[in-house]
Amino acid sequence: MTPPTPTGKADSRWLQLQLWGLDTPITALCWAIACSALMQITMITAGPLLLVAGGVWCMVMLQRLYSAIVQQNGWQAGFYREHLPVILLLLFAVGMATLWMSFFYVGQTLFHYAILPGFLFALSRVLPRQWFAQVSLLLQAIAFAMFCCIPAFYFSFTLSPLHMLTTGPVWYLGMLFFLMARERERLRNQNYEPQEMVVTTLTLILLLGATLISSVTAPMFERTLCVTIAIGAGCLQGFARISHLLPGNLALALSWLTMALPAALGIILYAPHCW
Repeated sequence: MTPPTPTGKADSRWLQLQLWGLDTPITALCWAIACSALMQITMITAGPLLLVAGGVWCMVMLQRLYSAIVQQNGWQAGFYREHLPVILLLLFAVGMATLWMSFFYVGQTLFHYAILPGFLFALSRVLPRQWFAQVSLLLQAIAFAMFCCIPAFYFSFTLSPLHMLTTGPVWYLGMLFFLMARERERLRNQNYEPQEMVVTTLTLILLLGATLISSVTAPMFERTLCVTIAIGAGCLQGFARISHLLPGNLALALSWLTMALPAALGIILYAPHCW
């Protein structure tokens, strides 16, 4: 299969949302709202949701800045080095606002729920990338899934931070994010090898089977979340099949919608019945 032509200046406009790191917090916000609605959390406020979005954006941009500075051939390293002063200023502003909301608006108890995903994210950064690249990516995906579930667990009043380790949909969501991260890396590196598609397809089939079984046997508050994750697996499989047909960076620019769409559908379908 012939890969698409190299990215030109005309294609860069598709990546603006992703270059400024807005795709990840939007996806996290969608899943945070969906998890809260599907788990029938009725007392949620905007504070924890904004904390999740702001914290995820800061981590993503810090990671990209570090890669741009340390790795000369990192993805879009030139863009991040060129806009370094502006990004650092935005990071300071968003970081301070997030901390202020944590201490004076939401409450410091929320930090207890962020310890475990924060530890997993930090562990993924200290592992040698040349040896544990996929393990690091998996840890980041699980941490991202846990961050998305923080508002729902925080306002449940019955689920402790350790319940994230025993709740099946949290792990399913992490695996879904891991497969999406692998797909985005494939698009960034323009790797169109057939075996990559086979690995993604087989893993998605296993994930789909696990979520469907859990949607029947799991506690009621987990079932609709499992169904939504199963829909996400189907969306990712469909996107992986058609991504090579899209020109230039368009597929990479639209990839985040593949993850946000199932959460949005879950909110539309189930939220009116839960709230």
